[in-house]
Amino acid sequence: MKNIIVKYVLFFSLFIFCITPVFAFVIGGSNLSLSSYPEFDKWKPSKPYSGSDPYAWDRYYDEVKEYVNEAQEYIDNANNDIRRIQEAIQEAVDKANSVASEANRRY
Repeated sequence: MKNIIVKYVLFFSLFIFCITPVFAFVIGGSNLSLSSYPEFDKWKPSKPYSGSDPYAWDRYYDEVKEYVNEAQEYIDNANNDIRRIQEAIQEAVDKANSVASEANRRY
């Protein structure tokens, strides 16, 4: 009977440990990679050579809109990454405080 209770306690503890990080996830894209943080490297649109071609200017404005949208996505992803890092830092602080608190209760 004692063995079964220990198994249930271990299972429940493991279950809580595995589920807790789910609440810390940031929803959204990311720019994080395994090496360094990537820079925004999209090609900047070039102004048309001809100042009188309306099609060229329309295309240029479309490219500018796309460029700005890509920059905004990069910025949003970078902000998500910042939140992920802040959450990881807070989790480390919480764990360290928990261990220190436990150690202090024994003395």
